[in-house]
Amino acid sequence: EQIDSGELPNQDIPECQLVKVGQIQLPLRQFAAPTKLTLAVSVAGPKQLHSNSWDVWVYPTSVDTVVPAAVYVTSELDELAISKLSKGGKVLLLADPKTVKGDVQIGFSSIFWNTAWTDGQAPHTLGILCDPEHDLFDSFPTDFCSNWQWWELISRSKPMAMDSMAPELRPIVQVVPDWFQPQRLGLVFEAKVGKGKLVACSMDLKTDLDKRPVARQMLHSLLQYVNSDACAPKQDVALNDVQDLFREPPLLQRLGATAWADSQNSGHEASLAIDGNPNTMWHSSWEPSATPPPHWIAIDLKQSLEVEGIRYVPRADMTNGRIASYEIHVSDDGKTWQKLAAGEWQNSAAVQTVKFENPSTTRYLKLVACSEVMNRAWSSVAELDIIIADRD
Repeated sequence: EQIDSGELPNQDIPECQLVKVGQIQLPLRQFAAPTKLTLAVSVAGPKQLHSNSWDVWVYPTSVDTVVPAAVYVTSELDELAISKLSKGGKVLLLADPKTVKGDVQIGFSSIFWNTAWTDGQAPHTLGILCDPEHDLFDSFPTDFCSNWQWWELISRSKPMAMDSMAPELRPIVQVVPDWFQPQRLGLVFEAKVGKGKLVACSMDLKTDLDKRPVARQMLHSLLQYVNSDACAPKQDVALNDVQDLFREPPLLQRLGATAWADSQNSGHEASLAIDGNPNTMWHSSWEPSATPPPHWIAIDLKQSLEVEGIRYVPRADMTNGRIASYEIHVSDDGKTWQKLAAGEWQNSAAVQTVKFENPSTTRYLKLVACSEVMNRAWSSVAELDIIIADRD
């Protein structure tokens, strides 16, 4: 159905240049429901008609995300979720992507060349597949494969590795894996668990919804679906099989620890070094210019603990910022520091573990990056964790 049409003024358009040829306006408030539009533009050339088109998705400025009374929404399979499933209830599991097990790093863009050539560099996936006619998408227009409205959802997700589950269980939103490691990956699936119905989603549909119209719309569509009679999963799945898809939050998250650093680049804040996700990282600032080491990142454990050592996870995608020589300092007040250990790490993506000769009871811990593996001016940490006496 054609919504609108028009013509731009006749003019000479130079070749091989980016040129503004006019302005197209279309009031979007007329679309009360989420809608996919296509803008098509054509130019008459001397020999043929040249045309191009762009997809545009329009979403309502406000949408109902109130949880229906018959649906229990949770971020983990807690006791109440398990109880409701055992009694035949409906549970929508909106899992924090950080809690999903596995090493697969999803990306909106597909693999560049292939992971064999790039030594496993992310992303490890090739997009998503889904059935646009599935009832889940009644309020979320989509094609059968990735398109630009999926960018926001995919960029804040972690695929669930489902190979250990019954082969008949197919994801509603399936992630296409790296062809070197074919596996069943899902962002949304449904199953019968006990007497109840479970829909599990590993896309972030909870954070900053007032600024994320796509996520808000997907949440609305999910809630509608789970609350409807159309939600009728056929495949039985054991509770422990679902639980095995996720891991317990790391110790620093359970402690409520916070992190800060001497510098950080936008999008690579210190907090990302303790978020439990090795695909995010703290990176010292490189804009407008990088200052040479030493750089440091510090952690407030929020309580005094006997710390036996640390685990440092270097970034895996490239060597930039991997720490070579290091020092570890501790403090009771976050101001006066005492050096506890020092050494040097090899240029590797492997987890580095440092055990202290004398464990220290401390609240604050600082990792000082004295040098970088290629003697460059920046430092990075994918994950930093502590080892305490009763953890291992």
